[in-house]
Amino acid sequence: MSANKRKRGRPSNYEAYSREYDRVKKEMEKKGYTMASDKYTEEEWKRTHKAEINDRNTAIKEGKRKTVGNVNRDLVKEQQWHYSTAQAKAQRRGYELRGGTEKVKLSDIKGGKTRVIDWNEISVRNKQLRADGKSWDEVHEIISQEYFGS
Repeated sequence: MSANKRKRGRPSNYEAYSREYDRVKKEMEKKGYTMASDKYTEEEWKRTHKAEINDRNTAIKEGKRKTVGNVNRDLVKEQQWHYSTAQAKAQRRGYELRGGTEKVKLSDIKGGKTRVIDWNEISVRNKQLRADGKSWDEVHEIISQEYFGS
């Protein structure tokens, strides 16, 4: 291969992951958010990246995926938000069902800026329901409905 022949595909190394993490972190900070988790060390990245590649190759063999895709981008996305969009929507729905009137942005919930779930309140409610003789299944269902809107 000649010295100026370009490699095909996206780079899949620690440096590429690190650049993507830094880019997303900078974007998040501009909007007033912080990353949900710290950047992987090179050793952590190697283990996580390899495991993700293996999982994706298995999914390809099973017909659940067509390609491996951009693993570095997806690893950074997993580290970006404190909650997924689905979790944030459920939290906001629960907040509204409990009478919350303040308008809450999903990105603020996902980014951990706005806390619409009070885990101490949930713990107190859990103890009340158990004291009322509710089964664990009933308690979980009630709390799920009251706090997560599901």
